[in-house]
Amino acid sequence: MNILTTIVATTAIAVSASLVSATPTLSLTNPSTGDPSATVAPGGSFAINVALTPDEPFDGFSLYLQANEIGFSVTSDTSDWSGPTSNPLTYPNYPINPAGAPPTIPATGNSHDFGFDSEFTSPNVAVGNYKISTLDVLAASTMSPGSYEISSTADSEISDASLSSADIHNIPVITYNVDVVPEPPTLALLAVSGLALLVSRRSKRA
Repeated sequence: MNILTTIVATTAIAVSASLVSATPTLSLTNPSTGDPSATVAPGGSFAINVALTPDEPFDGFSLYLQANEIGFSVTSDTSDWSGPTSNPLTYPNYPINPAGAPPTIPATGNSHDFGFDSEFTSPNVAVGNYKISTLDVLAASTMSPGSYEISSTADSEISDASLSSADIHNIPVITYNVDVVPEPPTLALLAVSGLALLVSRRSKRA
């Protein structure tokens, strides 16, 4: 094998490896802590920052969510675009109607697309790390205390409308953890009730 053949073969292998390993990545984080988690009381709300690192130039993406328990709904999906202004991804795929019922996060499958697109087909947004949006999520007042998960689905994807419709890359599933805890007054009531029960038992023994 001559030197030219070796260089061509090595380059082909490197390109092939980069194509296999490159995948778009999504992050769902708490605006206050930067962690993929939140703590909320039943009936309370919390925010999720959405950021995306595409694996190739793109001009839109779809984001579908699911939860391991019914009870979460998204009350707002606000653009927080940090990328170039020449082709901003600030146009929601499905705007949330503030006068209507907020879309719920289902236990399985897709319901509402929380992704964003650009109003333009070019130029595409270059590869980089971009803040996309902030989701405000409501935990139903009927939710029981416990640990829950909200995750993207396997159908979440980035796209490039300026190329063929088949030029779509799926985003690996990522999970956001939510701890639902009783409100402070409820905790205080439980503590008082426990103390009263303890005093009652001691009185009976006496």
